Amino acid sequence: MQEFVPQSVQELIDLLQVRAESCYFRGQSNNQWVLNSTLARELRGETTYLPRDYIPKEPLETWTVQNLLNYHKIILSRWEPTEELLNYLAGKGDPYLDIIREVQQEKLKPKIHNAIPNHPTPTIEFSNNPSIALFFGSNGIFEKDKDGAVFCLDKGSILIESSFPFALSRMKLFGEIRPCAIISERTTNDLGNPKPKRQEAVYVFQRDLRKPIDHYLPIEKIVIKRVLKAEIEALLGTQGITDEYVYARDYGR
Repeated sequence: MQEFVPQSVQELIDLLQVRAESCYFRGQSNNQWVLNSTLARELRGETTYLPRDYIPKEPLETWTVQNLLNYHKIILSRWEPTEELLNYLAGKGDPYLDIIREVQQEKLKPKIHNAIPNHPTPTIEFSNNPSIALFFGSNGIFEKDKDGAVFCLDKGSILIESSFPFALSRMKLFGEIRPCAIISERTTNDLGNPKPKRQEAVYVFQRDLRKPIDHYLPIEKIVIKRVLKAEIEALLGTQGITDEYVYARDYGR
């Protein structure tokens, strides 16, 4: 992974602006965090949200493509799309994507029934907007004593799938395990939940849970030095990119 360490806020902004049209962006307040989905972290024992009978006993590195495919099907089956959701989408969207978006955006109070609180998902969230990624990379609430980062994923390097079933079909037919972006033709969450829209969220499906997504995709890391975080946060605030805006805490007032 190519790494840049800008020494000033302006240098950092310039690096992002050059990539604004060609990349998806992910901000992390600790630049050392690996680019794994919450499900991949769960399988590594970094979290313990899933019932233990959902954690295979075989070491993750011994899994085959068929093992991965079977496991993704099991995890997706944890969510049953409601009849209301299926009727709304009318075949023009992926209900599993909407459920996963809901689970990721509303971990504590999802509108769609979720049997397991904070259910880990096989997706890792990026954004179309570099300013949103910069917000998450410089947010002073988490890891404020660590260098953050914005990860830049070249849009041209990642396959776009319209649904999880299509992505799984490609795994089955061709053994395809590279990450792909799931971008459905139609979604419901933006109607009742402004957070995905404000965050301009893009969901990358980590088909191979054995490897972080940068194992397969060309990703650049732009480090946010900890001494710059406060200045960046103040600059974003003047642009309206605040905690209240990004998390839609002002919505419905």
